[in-house]
Amino acid sequence: MDDLRKPETCPKCGCKRILRIVGGRPSHEGFELIAAGEAVPGTCFLKEWQEDWYCNDCKHKWCDKTDPARIEMERLFEKITRGLL
Repeated sequence: MDDLRKPETCPKCGCKRILRIVGGRPSHEGFELIAAGEAVPGTCFLKEWQEDWYCNDCKHKWCDKTDPARIEMERLFEKITRGLL
């Protein structure tokens, strides 16, 4: 999995039970995380600023737009959607 910073709490309710959202076709590691209850499956559709985190209490989904790894993913996403890769 990538190097995203895991938030300590949900920005909506403050809960600490945060799970990673695994989008697309999960890798073997992604399937293992989902099976272990450490992640939840996401959508297979790519979109700008896709949600990375899920609150297991209030069900809020979000991404951290200040996370350097997320910013780099957005740069790559933009190149792909513009046909530059």
